[in-house]
Amino acid sequence: LLMVMSMVAIAAPASAATTTDVSIDPGSQDVGVDNTVTYDVVVDSVDNGIGSYEFIASVNDTATATITDVSLEGTSTSNINNVSISSDGSSADVAVTDPGTSSGTIATVTVEGASAGSTQLSLSDVFVFDDDVNGYTIDSTNPGTVNVTADDSGSSPSDGDIARIEANNGDVGVLSGEVVFQGEEDISFVDENGDVAVSPSELEGT
Repeated sequence: LLMVMSMVAIAAPASAATTTDVSIDPGSQDVGVDNTVTYDVVVDSVDNGIGSYEFIASVNDTATATITDVSLEGTSTSNINNVSISSDGSSADVAVTDPGTSSGTIATVTVEGASAGSTQLSLSDVFVFDDDVNGYTIDSTNPGTVNVTADDSGSSPSDGDIARIEANNGDVGVLSGEVVFQGEEDISFVDENGDVAVSPSELEGT
């Protein structure tokens, strides 16, 4: 009887990998035009490690945002089968063997804002295999949203920045020209000839 039980145990096949989800994290972020933001590609908990994986990350609207880079978690270049970003930045194709990570973040995707609006960063053709080359069943692939803002209103002007204004001051009348920022406390109003027309104190309250 013991011998029969031993033979049955030896003949039993390896357990198949279970299910998991793969998500873009965080689910939504804001980024300015010409600025970048990163999203993680996250595999939920798995029961037998990650031996390899593949996915395609893509943005729905390249006029709003593009993919500029993909970095991989826990891998060396010798383990990378393929990391390819399309020429128009619409997608990134990733396939990795022996990634050196068992779950959680497997890759980070960098996205650059192109114009104001929102677009989705989504995943497709997702495959995840365990350490015994059994494929996990992917229950869901959860996308992220990229919200691109037209400008960063919270930023301070830098030295030499130019801004157009129209000043209406009872002492100096209505002037138009350029404001030259030379530090937060040093603002000069310059007329069309490049002459300082209004001092910082005269601009107060305009």
